[in-house]
Amino acid sequence: MKLTMIGNYPIPLKDVEISYSGIFDPPKNVAALAAKGFEVAKGRNPNVFDGQLVRLLDIQHNASKCIFVSEKTSYSIYTETRSPTSPFVYKSNPLGMSVLVITADGEICISKRSTKTDQNPGAAYFFGGYVDAPQTGLQVDFFLEVCRELSEEIDIDCIEIDRTFLLGVGYDPLFNHPEAVVITYTSLSAVEVHHRWQSARDRDETEDVVFLPLSQFSLPAAKSTFRQKFSGETPITWSFLTGQGMYREAIIKGFGSSKS
Repeated sequence: MKLTMIGNYPIPLKDVEISYSGIFDPPKNVAALAAKGFEVAKGRNPNVFDGQLVRLLDIQHNASKCIFVSEKTSYSIYTETRSPTSPFVYKSNPLGMSVLVITADGEICISKRSTKTDQNPGAAYFFGGYVDAPQTGLQVDFFLEVCRELSEEIDIDCIEIDRTFLLGVGYDPLFNHPEAVVITYTSLSAVEVHHRWQSARDRDETEDVVFLPLSQFSLPAAKSTFRQKFSGETPITWSFLTGQGMYREAIIKGFGSSKS
């Protein structure tokens, strides 16, 4: 399997479709190890959930749509196959998403992950997670998935599909999965977003949230600027660097002049 991620980005999210058919069928020994590993994880944390995820197979472009071709996988299969030594053909490759949230007063939201999280503990990130596979039907509403993540992590629902865009898709070399980078604009101010984050359902996944003027985000000095706002060491995630790079490329193409 080869993932094709080249495209004419940014793309309005309303023009992106996620369709899937079938279920990823890994070798029996991989499935058995995944089931065993999940039971161990459940023993440590009874609340752990083996969610059904979207496994990205390919990205296709036509005159009007960007189509993510996929099938169903699970979080337990992913954790068993995400090792760099695992053959690519056996990898679960769940589709992740990083969401860049721009406030009404022109600030970009940057989070510092909790040190207790499985991925990127204590590191600079945006918001996001994995795209859930639907219980019924053969299509995923990408915008609703973005809304779900933002609702869970920072308790905001003030975004619109017409102001939400796909900046691009990359492949995370550390956690071994494809990741879509999305940018969206909220009608809330930075102060309002920070206030809502404090009562979010998944508040414990994030240690802190800071804000940086969008005009400074694409500059090389941005990393040191926002790092000063966090306490303690704050590593930079692949997701942050990729999102920053994709936004910079979008600006060069003229994106953003009429979006914010």
